[in-house]
Amino acid sequence: MLAIIDGDILAHNACRPRWRDKAKIVNGVNYVSLDDDGNKQELEFDKEEDTQYLLDSWENFKDDLDKMLDRLYIDKYIMAVKSPTNFRDDMYPDYKMNRRKQQMRKPRKQNMFVPSIRKLAVTQGYAVYAHDREADDYVRIWAEEARRVGEDFIVCSVDKDLQCIPGKHWLMHHEKILNITEDGARTHYYQQLLKGDPTDNIPGLPGIGPVAARDLVWDCRNDGDFQEVVVECYVAQYEGEWKQWLLSNGKMIHIQRDMDDYFTLEDWPFAKEIESL
Repeated sequence: MLAIIDGDILAHNACRPRWRDKAKIVNGVNYVSLDDDGNKQELEFDKEEDTQYLLDSWENFKDDLDKMLDRLYIDKYIMAVKSPTNFRDDMYPDYKMNRRKQQMRKPRKQNMFVPSIRKLAVTQGYAVYAHDREADDYVRIWAEEARRVGEDFIVCSVDKDLQCIPGKHWLMHHEKILNITEDGARTHYYQQLLKGDPTDNIPGLPGIGPVAARDLVWDCRNDGDFQEVVVECYVAQYEGEWKQWLLSNGKMIHIQRDMDDYFTLEDWPFAKEIESL
């Protein structure tokens, strides 16, 4: 069986929290140092400590990968990691901006090493960069290629966005297999078009969260049904600007099935019908 791996998850997980390296723990209590204003002092690490941390994180990456492959009895795998560029950033400058703002508010010092782990994974032959894309795009592209040739595969990640891919998924954080049906994958995709993706700062429709999105599509049975609900909701919210909003959100949410697969309304008959009115 082929494992199709979201390497970004492994890279982040490999960079373990650093506070334990300098923690002062007495009888199970972690004592922290405060500055003159009573604020918690940030831990400081020198260059030698940073180098050792990077080496340890790289070993964590390889160990975590080996353990996962052994657990799943995998004989081969392919892995993608995020590239420095992403076409979504050009179309929507606020894409994932909330993550960057959170990083500025609450910097996690270990995250500065994640790009180095990605680079090591690529240069050492463990992974490839998802050039100008998310790792998610490569994962779905590879999954569709495997499906076309009849190769058994399992998607390895924690990212709910990838639940638009029918098939077996290994949830790294829970260490369990989730089977996504064709209907489940389709429903997940159209619900995201309605509710957006707050994690990636994609707005969706105001007032529509997971519960409302689920209720809106509960009786949809095919793509046409789902598309009709989505278009009607966007028209109700944005009136004459519905198409621009739907295209904008769709281009951010849509995970590619091949390198030329970008979100479009050309194959949405109901959208064309509404546009012609």
